[in-house]
Amino acid sequence: MKNNLAKADYFVVTLNGLTGSIPFVIFAFMYQPSVPIIYNELNQKTTSSMRKVLIFGSVVVVSLYILAAIFGYLGIISQPALLDTLISKSNILEVNYDNWAFNIAVLGLLFTVIAAVPICLLPAKDDFETVVFGEKKMTTCQNLIVTVSFSMVCWVLAISIPNISDIISILGCTTNPLSGFIFPIVFFLKIYKDEENKSKRLYTEIVLCWITLVFIILVSLMSFVLFVLGKVGISY
Repeated sequence: MKNNLAKADYFVVTLNGLTGSIPFVIFAFMYQPSVPIIYNELNQKTTSSMRKVLIFGSVVVVSLYILAAIFGYLGIISQPALLDTLISKSNILEVNYDNWAFNIAVLGLLFTVIAAVPICLLPAKDDFETVVFGEKKMTTCQNLIVTVSFSMVCWVLAISIPNISDIISILGCTTNPLSGFIFPIVFFLKIYKDEENKSKRLYTEIVLCWITLVFIILVSLMSFVLFVLGKVGISY
């Protein structure tokens, strides 16, 4: 581990790396569709309770992401073949690790993805139920059929795409910023646009919203342009 720490490159910030990593970060924090579902499961449905849940969940997730990234990088920095495979495949599951700890981590990642599928499908199923059935509720059999059908569609798309990093990059700089950050911020600003007697805290939140909105739009546009340029072979 000491040799790996010595070989590692720290805090290498480049335009390509920055614009390429931010879509992945946005993609990783796309839990907004699950917020209403989590809120409905709270015993005390209050803003403060929901804020505590989001803060606690975000802190735990960020900590796990950072630990996984650090130990994953340090674990293969001394093995150029594995590092080249990871860079070329852009898929951690396709790297043939010779360490039992990494194999356990890969199994844990596989379990996490499988376990998260039902939660990720809930917003889509709710919308499907509203559009197709209206005020009626789906029966258990219909719910099962819809769940399996949606899962099969996701599975077919997943095996049809050769490089998942391209999809994450595209979604991370297009639909995810729109649905996860831009539209909610615009909605928030629209609600409090004409409110009288704005408090100091509300003014601060509005300013932060504008800063975040401009930052997300600029970075998303830049990331998308650089992604397209890289795919057509134009160096930058």
